Amino acid sequence: MNQRISWLLILLTTGCLSASTLDKLDKAKDLLKSGKPQEAVIEIKAVSPIDPNYAEAMVILAKAYLSIGRSDSAEAAIKTSLNKNDKNPQAVVVLTEIYLAQNRKPEVYAALRKGLKSMKNNAILLTQLGFVHLLHDSTDKAIIDFSQAKEANPQFALAYEGLGDAYTRLQGDAIAILNYEEAVKLDSTKEELLYKLSKGLMRERRYTEAARVYNQILSLHPENDAVSRELGKLYFAAKMYPNSARVLGPYVQRNPQDEEAWATFLEAVDNGRRYDIALSVANQVLQEKPKLAKALRLAGKSSFFAKKPQESIVHYQTLQKIEPLDAEDYKYLGRAHYELKKDTAAIRLLEQSLSMDSTQSDVYMDLGWAYMRIKKWDKAADVFRKKMTQDTSYVTAYLNYAICVNQLGQYENARDALLKVTAIRPKYLDGHYYLGSAYAQLRMAAEARKEYETVIALADTSKTKYRTQLSDAYRYIAIVHFSDKNWGEALQCLDKSLEFKPRDIDVMLLRASALIQMNRKEEARREYEKVLRIDPKNENAQKGIKIIDLF
Repeated sequence: MNQRISWLLILLTTGCLSASTLDKLDKAKDLLKSGKPQEAVIEIKAVSPIDPNYAEAMVILAKAYLSIGRSDSAEAAIKTSLNKNDKNPQAVVVLTEIYLAQNRKPEVYAALRKGLKSMKNNAILLTQLGFVHLLHDSTDKAIIDFSQAKEANPQFALAYEGLGDAYTRLQGDAIAILNYEEAVKLDSTKEELLYKLSKGLMRERRYTEAARVYNQILSLHPENDAVSRELGKLYFAAKMYPNSARVLGPYVQRNPQDEEAWATFLEAVDNGRRYDIALSVANQVLQEKPKLAKALRLAGKSSFFAKKPQESIVHYQTLQKIEPLDAEDYKYLGRAHYELKKDTAAIRLLEQSLSMDSTQSDVYMDLGWAYMRIKKWDKAADVFRKKMTQDTSYVTAYLNYAICVNQLGQYENARDALLKVTAIRPKYLDGHYYLGSAYAQLRMAAEARKEYETVIALADTSKTKYRTQLSDAYRYIAIVHFSDKNWGEALQCLDKSLEFKPRDIDVMLLRASALIQMNRKEEARREYEKVLRIDPKNENAQKGIKIIDLF
Protein backbone atom coordinates (compact mmCIF):
# COMPACT_ATOMS: atom_id res chain seq x y z
CA MET A 1 0.00 0.00 0.00
CA ASN A 2 2.78 2.43 0.97
CA GLN A 3 4.62 1.61 -2.30
CA ARG A 4 1.50 2.45 -4.31
CA ILE A 5 1.14 5.77 -2.49
CA SER A 6 4.78 6.62 -3.24
CA TRP A 7 4.29 5.98 -6.95
CA LEU A 8 1.10 8.09 -6.91
CA LEU A 9 2.99 10.95 -5.26
CA ILE A 10 5.72 10.70 -7.89
CA LEU A 11 3.14 10.82 -10.70
CA LEU A 12 1.36 13.81 -9.18
CA THR A 13 4.65 15.64 -8.65
CA THR A 14 5.73 14.97 -12.24
CA GLY A 15 2.41 16.28 -13.51
CA CYS A 16 2.82 19.49 -11.51
CA LEU A 17 6.38 19.86 -12.77
CA SER A 18 5.19 19.39 -16.34
CA ALA A 19 2.46 22.03 -16.04
CA SER A 20 4.88 24.49 -14.47
CA THR A 21 7.45 23.76 -17.18
CA LEU A 22 5.01 24.44 -19.98
CA ASP A 23 4.50 27.91 -18.55
CA LYS A 24 8.27 28.42 -18.43
CA LEU A 25 8.68 27.20 -22.02
CA ASP A 26 6.00 29.56 -23.26
CA LYS A 27 7.56 32.45 -21.39
CA ALA A 28 11.02 31.60 -22.73
CA LYS A 29 9.69 31.47 -26.29
CA ASP A 30 8.09 34.88 -25.85
CA LEU A 31 11.35 36.26 -24.45
CA LEU A 32 13.23 34.94 -27.48
CA LYS A 33 10.73 36.53 -29.85
CA SER A 34 11.09 39.80 -27.94
CA GLY A 35 14.87 39.75 -28.37
CA LYS A 36 15.65 38.87 -24.76
CA PRO A 37 17.70 35.64 -25.04
CA GLN A 38 19.57 36.15 -21.74
CA GLU A 39 16.29 36.20 -19.83
CA ALA A 40 15.13 33.14 -21.79
CA VAL A 41 18.26 31.28 -20.68
CA ILE A 42 17.50 32.05 -17.04
CA GLU A 43 13.91 30.85 -17.44
CA ILE A 44 14.92 27.55 -19.09
CA LYS A 45 17.68 26.75 -16.60
CA ALA A 46 15.01 26.44 -13.96
CA VAL A 47 13.58 23.37 -15.73
CA SER A 48 14.38 20.09 -14.01
CA PRO A 49 16.18 17.33 -16.02
CA ILE A 50 13.55 14.84 -14.84
CA ASP A 51 10.74 16.89 -16.37
CA PRO A 52 9.06 15.21 -19.38
CA ASN A 53 9.49 18.44 -21.35
CA TYR A 54 13.21 18.75 -20.66
CA ALA A 55 14.17 17.79 -24.22
CA GLU A 56 12.04 20.59 -25.64
CA ALA A 57 13.45 22.97 -23.04
CA MET A 58 16.99 22.19 -24.27
CA VAL A 59 15.95 23.08 -27.84
CA ILE A 60 14.81 26.51 -26.65
CA LEU A 61 17.96 26.89 -24.53
CA ALA A 62 20.13 26.04 -27.55
CA LYS A 63 18.34 28.70 -29.62
CA ALA A 64 18.87 31.25 -26.87
CA TYR A 65 22.58 30.43 -26.54
CA LEU A 66 22.99 30.57 -30.32
CA SER A 67 21.38 34.01 -30.50
CA ILE A 68 23.91 35.42 -28.01
CA GLY A 69 26.90 33.83 -29.74
CA ARG A 70 27.54 30.97 -27.33
CA SER A 71 27.56 28.24 -29.95
CA ASP A 72 29.45 25.72 -27.80
CA SER A 73 26.85 25.98 -25.05
CA ALA A 74 24.14 25.77 -27.71
CA GLU A 75 25.67 22.58 -29.11
CA ALA A 76 25.83 20.97 -25.69
CA ALA A 77 22.17 21.84 -25.01
CA ILE A 78 20.87 20.55 -28.33
CA LYS A 79 22.83 17.29 -28.06
CA THR A 80 21.30 16.81 -24.62
CA SER A 81 17.89 17.22 -26.24
CA LEU A 82 18.69 14.74 -29.03
CA ASN A 83 20.01 12.18 -26.52
CA LYS A 84 16.60 12.28 -24.86
CA ASN A 85 14.63 12.39 -28.14
CA ASP A 86 16.43 11.80 -31.46
CA LYS A 87 13.14 11.91 -33.38
CA ASN A 88 12.63 15.65 -32.96
CA PRO A 89 13.21 17.31 -36.36
CA GLN A 90 13.28 20.77 -34.78
CA ALA A 91 16.24 19.74 -32.65
CA VAL A 92 18.08 18.52 -35.76
CA VAL A 93 17.39 21.84 -37.47
CA VAL A 94 18.80 23.76 -34.49
CA LEU A 95 21.89 21.53 -34.53
CA THR A 96 22.48 22.36 -38.21
CA GLU A 97 22.09 26.08 -37.43
CA ILE A 98 24.77 25.72 -34.77
CA TYR A 99 27.10 23.95 -37.21
CA LEU A 100 26.47 26.64 -39.80
CA ALA A 101 27.37 29.31 -37.26
CA GLN A 102 30.60 27.41 -36.59
CA ASN A 103 31.24 26.98 -40.35
CA ARG A 104 31.21 23.19 -40.03
CA LYS A 105 29.71 22.41 -43.42
CA PRO A 106 30.33 18.61 -43.47
CA GLU A 107 28.67 18.18 -40.06
CA VAL A 108 25.62 20.13 -41.34
CA TYR A 109 24.99 17.67 -44.15
CA ALA A 110 25.84 14.69 -41.92
CA ALA A 111 23.29 15.79 -39.32
CA LEU A 112 20.58 16.20 -41.93
CA ARG A 113 21.35 12.85 -43.59
CA LYS A 114 21.22 11.15 -40.20
CA GLY A 115 17.94 12.86 -39.37
CA LEU A 116 16.35 11.95 -42.69
CA LYS A 117 17.50 8.37 -42.28
CA SER A 118 15.57 8.02 -39.03
CA MET A 119 12.72 10.34 -40.06
CA LYS A 120 12.17 9.56 -43.73
CA ASN A 121 10.60 12.24 -45.93
CA ASN A 122 10.29 14.62 -43.01
CA ALA A 123 9.14 17.95 -44.45
CA ILE A 124 10.95 20.00 -41.80
CA LEU A 125 14.30 18.35 -42.45
CA LEU A 126 13.89 18.37 -46.24
CA THR A 127 13.11 22.07 -46.08
CA GLN A 128 16.18 22.75 -43.90
CA LEU A 129 18.29 20.80 -46.38
CA GLY A 130 16.88 22.99 -49.15
CA PHE A 131 17.86 26.16 -47.29
CA VAL A 132 21.38 24.76 -46.68
CA HIS A 133 21.72 24.00 -50.39
CA LEU A 134 20.57 27.54 -51.17
CA LEU A 135 23.13 28.89 -48.74
CA HIS A 136 25.85 27.03 -50.61
CA ASP A 137 24.57 28.05 -54.07
CA SER A 138 23.14 24.66 -54.97
CA THR A 139 19.86 26.12 -56.18
CA ASP A 140 18.81 23.17 -58.35
CA LYS A 141 19.31 20.76 -55.44
CA ALA A 142 17.39 23.15 -53.18
CA ILE A 143 14.42 23.10 -55.55
CA ILE A 144 14.36 19.30 -55.38
CA ASP A 145 14.53 19.38 -51.57
CA PHE A 146 11.72 21.93 -51.24
CA SER A 147 9.57 20.06 -53.77
CA GLN A 148 10.01 16.80 -51.84
CA ALA A 149 9.13 18.62 -48.61
CA LYS A 150 5.99 20.02 -50.22
CA GLU A 151 4.97 16.55 -51.36
CA ALA A 152 5.68 15.11 -47.91
CA ASN A 153 3.54 17.75 -46.22
CA PRO A 154 1.42 19.99 -48.50
CA GLN A 155 0.45 22.06 -45.46
CA PHE A 156 4.03 23.04 -44.57
CA ALA A 157 4.30 26.73 -45.44
CA LEU A 158 8.09 26.92 -45.14
CA ALA A 159 8.53 24.47 -48.02
CA TYR A 160 6.63 26.80 -50.37
CA GLU A 161 8.59 29.75 -49.05
CA GLY A 162 11.83 27.92 -49.77
CA LEU A 163 10.72 27.22 -53.34
CA GLY A 164 9.92 30.91 -53.68
CA ASP A 165 13.43 31.79 -52.49
CA ALA A 166 15.00 29.32 -54.90
CA TYR A 167 13.11 30.60 -57.94
CA THR A 168 13.85 34.17 -56.88
CA ARG A 169 17.52 33.24 -56.96
CA LEU A 170 16.99 32.02 -60.54
CA GLN A 171 15.12 35.26 -61.39
CA GLY A 172 11.95 33.30 -61.92
CA ASP A 173 9.73 35.75 -60.09
CA ALA A 174 6.48 34.54 -61.65
CA ILE A 175 6.97 31.01 -60.21
CA ALA A 176 8.40 32.42 -56.97
CA ILE A 177 5.27 34.52 -56.49
CA LEU A 178 3.01 31.50 -56.91
CA ASN A 179 4.90 29.64 -54.18
CA TYR A 180 5.01 32.63 -51.86
CA GLU A 181 1.25 33.03 -52.30
CA GLU A 182 0.72 29.39 -51.35
CA ALA A 183 2.89 29.91 -48.28
CA VAL A 184 0.86 32.97 -47.32
CA LYS A 185 -2.36 30.97 -47.57
CA LEU A 186 -0.91 28.63 -44.93
CA ASP A 187 0.71 31.34 -42.77
CA SER A 188 -0.45 34.90 -43.33
CA THR A 189 1.21 36.28 -40.19
CA LYS A 190 4.87 35.97 -41.21
CA GLU A 191 6.21 39.40 -42.09
CA GLU A 192 9.37 38.18 -43.79
CA LEU A 193 7.34 35.93 -46.10
CA LEU A 194 4.93 38.73 -47.00
CA TYR A 195 7.86 41.04 -47.67
CA LYS A 196 9.41 38.53 -50.08
CA LEU A 197 6.08 38.27 -51.88
CA SER A 198 5.74 42.05 -52.15
CA LYS A 199 9.27 42.40 -53.55
CA GLY A 200 8.56 39.76 -56.18
CA LEU A 201 5.35 41.52 -57.16
CA MET A 202 7.26 44.80 -57.43
CA ARG A 203 9.83 43.23 -59.75
CA GLU A 204 6.99 41.89 -61.89
CA ARG A 205 5.45 45.39 -61.90
CA ARG A 206 2.27 44.13 -60.31
CA TYR A 207 2.09 47.26 -58.22
CA THR A 208 -1.52 47.07 -57.06
CA GLU A 209 -0.99 43.59 -55.66
CA ALA A 210 2.31 44.65 -54.11
CA ALA A 211 0.56 47.55 -52.36
CA ARG A 212 -2.06 45.17 -50.98
CA VAL A 213 0.66 42.93 -49.50
CA TYR A 214 2.59 45.90 -48.12
CA ASN A 215 -0.58 47.03 -46.36
CA GLN A 216 -1.05 43.52 -45.00
CA ILE A 217 2.45 43.70 -43.48
CA LEU A 218 1.72 47.09 -41.94
CA SER A 219 -1.47 45.74 -40.41
CA LEU A 220 0.74 43.22 -38.59
CA HIS A 221 3.54 45.62 -37.79
CA PRO A 222 2.63 49.30 -38.31
CA GLU A 223 6.18 50.42 -37.51
CA ASN A 224 7.90 48.36 -40.21
CA ASP A 225 10.08 51.14 -41.61
CA ALA A 226 11.28 49.37 -44.74
CA VAL A 227 7.74 48.55 -45.83
CA SER A 228 6.39 51.98 -44.92
CA ARG A 229 9.08 53.67 -46.99
CA GLU A 230 8.63 51.41 -50.01
CA LEU A 231 4.83 51.58 -49.95
CA GLY A 232 4.90 55.36 -49.58
CA LYS A 233 7.20 55.65 -52.60
CA LEU A 234 5.02 53.21 -54.56
CA TYR A 235 1.89 55.27 -53.90
CA PHE A 236 3.81 58.43 -54.81
CA ALA A 237 4.98 56.95 -58.13
CA ALA A 238 1.37 55.99 -58.86
CA LYS A 239 0.34 59.60 -58.09
CA MET A 240 -1.81 58.38 -55.22
CA TYR A 241 -0.60 61.28 -53.13
CA PRO A 242 -3.05 61.11 -50.20
CA ASN A 243 -2.16 57.44 -49.66
CA SER A 244 1.54 58.24 -49.98
CA ALA A 245 1.25 60.95 -47.32
CA ARG A 246 -0.75 58.63 -45.07
CA VAL A 247 1.91 55.89 -45.19
CA LEU A 248 5.02 58.08 -45.18
CA GLY A 249 3.76 60.30 -42.35
CA PRO A 250 4.39 57.84 -39.51
CA TYR A 251 7.68 56.79 -41.14
CA VAL A 252 9.18 60.29 -41.32
CA GLN A 253 7.87 60.95 -37.82
CA ARG A 254 10.05 58.05 -36.64
CA ASN A 255 12.88 58.86 -39.06
CA PRO A 256 13.04 62.64 -39.58
CA GLN A 257 16.69 62.29 -40.60
CA ASP A 258 15.72 60.52 -43.85
CA GLU A 259 15.93 63.53 -46.16
CA GLU A 260 14.75 61.72 -49.29
CA ALA A 261 11.65 60.33 -47.60
CA TRP A 262 10.95 63.70 -45.96
CA ALA A 263 11.08 65.44 -49.35
CA THR A 264 8.76 62.84 -50.88
CA PHE A 265 6.38 63.20 -47.95
CA LEU A 266 6.25 67.00 -48.35
CA GLU A 267 5.43 66.70 -52.03
CA ALA A 268 2.79 64.05 -51.35
CA VAL A 269 1.23 66.35 -48.74
CA ASP A 270 1.13 69.28 -51.16
CA ASN A 271 -0.23 67.25 -54.06
CA GLY A 272 -2.70 65.32 -51.93
CA ARG A 273 -3.68 68.27 -49.71
CA ARG A 274 -3.13 66.15 -46.62
CA TYR A 275 -1.98 68.96 -44.34
CA ASP A 276 -3.84 67.33 -41.46
CA ILE A 277 -1.36 64.45 -41.56
CA ALA A 278 1.57 66.83 -42.00
CA LEU A 279 0.58 68.92 -39.00
CA SER A 280 0.25 65.84 -36.80
CA VAL A 281 3.67 64.58 -37.92
CA ALA A 282 5.32 67.96 -37.42
CA ASN A 283 3.88 68.36 -33.92
CA GLN A 284 5.01 64.88 -32.90
CA VAL A 285 8.54 65.49 -34.18
CA LEU A 286 8.70 68.87 -32.44
CA GLN A 287 7.87 67.26 -29.11
CA GLU A 288 11.23 65.48 -29.26
CA LYS A 289 13.13 68.02 -31.37
CA PRO A 290 11.57 71.44 -30.73
CA LYS A 291 14.24 73.27 -32.72
CA LEU A 292 14.26 71.07 -35.81
CA ALA A 293 13.94 73.63 -38.60
CA LYS A 294 12.23 71.46 -41.19
CA ALA A 295 9.62 70.35 -38.65
CA LEU A 296 8.90 73.97 -37.68
CA ARG A 297 8.61 74.88 -41.35
CA LEU A 298 6.18 72.03 -41.96
CA ALA A 299 4.17 72.96 -38.87
CA GLY A 300 3.94 76.58 -39.99
CA LYS A 301 2.68 75.73 -43.44
CA SER A 302 0.34 72.96 -42.29
CA SER A 303 -1.14 75.13 -39.54
CA PHE A 304 -2.06 77.70 -42.16
CA PHE A 305 -3.91 75.12 -44.23
CA ALA A 306 -5.55 73.78 -41.06
CA LYS A 307 -7.04 77.26 -40.60
CA LYS A 308 -4.87 77.94 -37.56
CA PRO A 309 -3.16 81.17 -38.64
CA GLN A 310 -2.01 82.20 -35.18
CA GLU A 311 -0.28 78.85 -34.66
CA SER A 312 1.28 79.20 -38.09
CA ILE A 313 2.72 82.60 -37.14
CA VAL A 314 4.17 81.21 -33.90
CA HIS A 315 5.91 78.35 -35.71
CA TYR A 316 7.43 80.68 -38.30
CA GLN A 317 8.57 83.11 -35.63
CA THR A 318 10.30 80.24 -33.81
CA LEU A 319 11.87 79.10 -37.08
CA GLN A 320 13.15 82.63 -37.74
CA LYS A 321 15.17 82.49 -34.52
CA ILE A 322 16.93 79.35 -35.78
CA GLU A 323 17.54 80.14 -39.44
CA PRO A 324 16.51 82.78 -42.03
CA LEU A 325 13.08 82.34 -43.60
CA ASP A 326 12.90 81.54 -47.31
CA ALA A 327 10.48 82.88 -49.91
CA GLU A 328 7.84 80.22 -49.25
CA ASP A 329 8.05 80.82 -45.50
CA TYR A 330 7.33 84.52 -45.99
CA LYS A 331 4.46 83.64 -48.31
CA TYR A 332 2.63 81.50 -45.75
CA LEU A 333 3.53 83.82 -42.90
CA GLY A 334 2.01 86.65 -44.94
CA ARG A 335 -1.07 84.62 -45.69
CA ALA A 336 -1.50 83.82 -42.00
CA HIS A 337 -1.44 87.54 -41.19
CA TYR A 338 -3.94 88.17 -43.99
CA GLU A 339 -6.33 85.59 -42.49
CA LEU A 340 -6.12 87.48 -39.20
CA LYS A 341 -6.89 90.72 -41.10
CA LYS A 342 -3.47 92.13 -40.28
CA ASP A 343 -3.22 93.56 -43.77
CA THR A 344 -0.27 95.90 -43.32
CA ALA A 345 1.90 93.09 -41.94
CA ALA A 346 0.60 90.70 -44.60
CA ILE A 347 1.59 93.15 -47.36
CA ARG A 348 5.08 93.60 -45.95
CA LEU A 349 5.66 89.85 -45.67
CA LEU A 350 4.23 89.03 -49.10
CA GLU A 351 6.39 91.73 -50.69
CA GLN A 352 9.41 90.22 -48.94
CA SER A 353 8.49 86.82 -50.39
CA LEU A 354 8.28 88.26 -53.91
CA SER A 355 11.57 90.10 -53.52
CA MET A 356 13.22 86.74 -52.83
CA ASP A 357 11.44 84.88 -55.63
CA SER A 358 9.46 86.89 -58.16
CA THR A 359 8.36 83.73 -60.02
CA GLN A 360 5.78 82.87 -57.32
CA SER A 361 2.80 83.86 -59.40
CA ASP A 362 0.30 82.93 -56.66
CA VAL A 363 1.80 85.51 -54.30
CA TYR A 364 0.79 88.35 -56.63
CA MET A 365 -2.84 87.42 -56.10
CA ASP A 366 -2.44 87.31 -52.30
CA LEU A 367 -0.72 90.70 -52.32
CA GLY A 368 -3.34 92.20 -54.61
CA TRP A 369 -6.19 91.05 -52.39
CA ALA A 370 -4.46 92.49 -49.34
CA TYR A 371 -4.17 95.88 -51.08
CA MET A 372 -7.83 95.67 -52.16
CA ARG A 373 -8.95 95.10 -48.60
CA ILE A 374 -7.32 98.35 -47.46
CA LYS A 375 -8.67 100.03 -50.63
CA LYS A 376 -5.31 100.85 -52.15
CA TRP A 377 -6.76 100.31 -55.59
CA ASP A 378 -3.77 101.66 -57.54
CA LYS A 379 -1.27 99.34 -55.83
CA ALA A 380 -3.63 96.39 -56.12
CA ALA A 381 -4.14 97.11 -59.84
CA ASP A 382 -0.37 97.25 -60.35
CA VAL A 383 0.11 93.86 -58.67
CA PHE A 384 -2.66 92.23 -60.69
CA ARG A 385 -1.16 93.70 -63.86
CA LYS A 386 2.10 91.93 -63.08
CA LYS A 387 0.22 88.69 -62.60
CA MET A 388 -1.50 89.22 -65.96
CA THR A 389 1.91 89.67 -67.57
CA GLN A 390 3.13 86.42 -66.03
CA ASP A 391 0.04 84.46 -67.05
CA THR A 392 -1.95 85.98 -69.89
CA SER A 393 -4.77 83.45 -69.46
CA TYR A 394 -5.36 83.81 -65.72
CA VAL A 395 -8.95 85.04 -65.57
CA THR A 396 -9.02 85.93 -61.86
CA ALA A 397 -6.15 88.40 -62.30
CA TYR A 398 -7.96 90.22 -65.13
CA LEU A 399 -11.20 90.30 -63.14
CA ASN A 400 -9.61 91.75 -60.01
CA TYR A 401 -7.60 94.22 -62.06
CA ALA A 402 -10.84 95.38 -63.67
CA ILE A 403 -12.52 95.84 -60.28
CA CYS A 404 -9.57 97.96 -59.10
CA VAL A 405 -9.34 100.23 -62.13
CA ASN A 406 -13.11 100.61 -62.08
CA GLN A 407 -12.75 101.98 -58.54
CA LEU A 408 -10.15 104.40 -59.94
CA GLY A 409 -12.59 105.58 -62.61
CA GLN A 410 -10.62 103.95 -65.42
CA TYR A 411 -13.68 102.42 -67.01
CA GLU A 412 -12.16 101.78 -70.41
CA ASN A 413 -9.28 99.82 -68.84
CA ALA A 414 -11.84 97.86 -66.82
CA ARG A 415 -13.84 97.13 -69.96
CA ASP A 416 -10.76 95.96 -71.89
CA ALA A 417 -9.71 93.61 -69.10
CA LEU A 418 -13.20 92.18 -68.82
CA LEU A 419 -13.43 91.64 -72.56
CA LYS A 420 -10.31 89.49 -72.15
CA VAL A 421 -12.04 87.57 -69.34
CA THR A 422 -15.12 86.79 -71.41
CA ALA A 423 -12.97 85.85 -74.40
CA ILE A 424 -11.03 83.32 -72.34
CA ARG A 425 -14.10 82.00 -70.51
CA PRO A 426 -17.25 82.81 -72.47
CA LYS A 427 -19.52 81.20 -69.86
CA TYR A 428 -17.95 82.87 -66.83
CA LEU A 429 -20.93 84.66 -65.30
CA ASP A 430 -19.00 87.15 -63.16
CA GLY A 431 -16.98 88.22 -66.19
CA HIS A 432 -20.17 89.26 -67.99
CA TYR A 433 -21.56 90.79 -64.81
CA TYR A 434 -18.62 93.14 -64.27
CA LEU A 435 -18.35 93.85 -67.99
CA GLY A 436 -21.98 94.96 -67.93
CA SER A 437 -21.12 97.31 -65.07
CA ALA A 438 -18.14 98.73 -67.00
CA TYR A 439 -20.32 99.37 -70.06
CA ALA A 440 -22.90 101.04 -67.82
CA GLN A 441 -20.22 103.37 -66.44
CA LEU A 442 -19.23 104.21 -70.03
CA ARG A 443 -22.90 104.90 -70.82
CA MET A 444 -22.94 102.16 -73.42
CA ALA A 445 -26.47 101.01 -72.61
CA ALA A 446 -26.98 98.53 -75.43
CA GLU A 447 -23.71 96.74 -74.69
CA ALA A 448 -24.42 96.75 -70.95
CA ARG A 449 -27.90 95.35 -71.48
CA LYS A 450 -26.50 92.56 -73.66
CA GLU A 451 -24.02 91.54 -70.94
CA TYR A 452 -26.69 91.58 -68.24
CA GLU A 453 -28.97 89.45 -70.40
CA THR A 454 -26.08 87.00 -70.73
CA VAL A 455 -25.80 86.97 -66.94
CA ILE A 456 -29.49 86.07 -66.65
CA ALA A 457 -29.11 83.25 -69.17
CA LEU A 458 -26.01 81.81 -67.54
CA ALA A 459 -27.56 81.86 -64.06
CA ASP A 460 -30.67 80.00 -65.15
CA THR A 461 -29.77 76.79 -63.28
CA SER A 462 -28.01 78.46 -60.32
CA LYS A 463 -30.32 81.28 -59.36
CA THR A 464 -29.79 81.00 -55.62
CA LYS A 465 -26.01 81.17 -56.00
CA TYR A 466 -26.18 84.31 -58.17
CA ARG A 467 -28.95 86.21 -56.38
CA THR A 468 -27.03 89.50 -56.25
CA GLN A 469 -25.93 89.36 -59.89
CA LEU A 470 -29.46 88.53 -61.07
CA SER A 471 -31.03 91.31 -59.01
CA ASP A 472 -28.59 93.88 -60.42
CA ALA A 473 -28.97 92.59 -63.97
CA TYR A 474 -32.78 92.90 -63.92
CA ARG A 475 -32.54 96.32 -62.30
CA TYR A 476 -30.23 97.66 -65.02
CA ILE A 477 -32.42 96.27 -67.81
CA ALA A 478 -35.39 97.93 -66.10
CA ILE A 479 -33.55 101.27 -66.19
CA VAL A 480 -32.98 100.82 -69.92
CA HIS A 481 -36.72 100.25 -70.33
CA PHE A 482 -37.32 103.40 -68.28
CA SER A 483 -35.24 105.43 -70.69
CA ASP A 484 -37.30 103.99 -73.55
CA LYS A 485 -40.53 104.63 -71.61
CA ASN A 486 -41.42 100.96 -71.75
CA TRP A 487 -43.08 101.04 -68.33
CA GLY A 488 -44.61 97.58 -68.47
CA GLU A 489 -41.32 95.88 -69.39
CA ALA A 490 -39.53 97.93 -66.75
CA LEU A 491 -42.06 96.81 -64.11
CA GLN A 492 -41.60 93.17 -65.03
CA CYS A 493 -37.82 93.47 -64.69
CA LEU A 494 -38.15 95.26 -61.36
CA ASP A 495 -40.44 92.52 -60.06
CA LYS A 496 -37.79 89.98 -61.10
CA SER A 497 -35.09 91.97 -59.35
CA LEU A 498 -37.10 92.00 -56.13
CA GLU A 499 -37.49 88.23 -56.25
CA PHE A 500 -33.76 88.01 -55.53
CA LYS A 501 -33.42 91.03 -53.20
CA PRO A 502 -36.88 91.67 -51.70
CA ARG A 503 -35.76 94.58 -49.49
CA ASP A 504 -33.79 96.52 -52.09
CA ILE A 505 -35.06 100.06 -51.50
CA ASP A 506 -33.70 101.48 -54.77
CA VAL A 507 -35.55 98.87 -56.80
CA MET A 508 -38.75 99.43 -54.79
CA LEU A 509 -38.57 103.18 -55.47
CA LEU A 510 -38.07 102.49 -59.18
CA ARG A 511 -41.05 100.17 -59.11
CA ALA A 512 -43.22 102.86 -57.50
CA SER A 513 -42.13 105.31 -60.23
CA ALA A 514 -43.08 102.81 -62.94
CA LEU A 515 -46.49 102.31 -61.37
CA ILE A 516 -47.09 106.09 -61.31
CA GLN A 517 -46.17 106.29 -64.98
CA MET A 518 -48.72 103.56 -65.64
CA ASN A 519 -51.30 105.54 -63.60
CA ARG A 520 -51.47 102.82 -60.95
CA LYS A 521 -51.17 105.29 -58.10
CA GLU A 522 -52.59 103.23 -55.27
CA GLU A 523 -50.15 100.43 -55.98
CA ALA A 524 -47.41 103.05 -56.13
CA ARG A 525 -48.49 104.38 -52.71
CA ARG A 526 -48.35 100.87 -51.24
CA GLU A 527 -44.82 100.47 -52.65
CA TYR A 528 -43.70 103.73 -51.04
CA GLU A 529 -45.25 102.61 -47.77
CA LYS A 530 -43.24 99.37 -47.95
CA VAL A 531 -40.10 101.46 -48.33
CA LEU A 532 -41.02 103.53 -45.26
CA ARG A 533 -41.55 100.42 -43.19
CA ILE A 534 -37.95 99.47 -43.98
CA ASP A 535 -36.57 103.05 -43.82
CA PRO A 536 -39.02 105.38 -42.05
CA LYS A 537 -36.95 108.47 -42.92
CA ASN A 538 -36.59 107.76 -46.62
CA GLU A 539 -37.14 111.14 -48.27
CA ASN A 540 -37.82 109.77 -51.75
CA ALA A 541 -40.67 107.61 -50.47
CA GLN A 542 -42.12 110.52 -48.45
CA LYS A 543 -41.91 112.80 -51.47
CA GLY A 544 -43.54 110.17 -53.69
CA ILE A 545 -46.54 109.85 -51.40
CA LYS A 546 -46.97 113.65 -51.34
CA ILE A 547 -46.96 113.79 -55.13
CA ILE A 548 -49.61 111.06 -55.28
CA ASP A 549 -51.73 112.98 -52.76
CA LEU A 550 -51.61 116.09 -54.96
CA PHE A 551 -53.44 114.26 -57.69
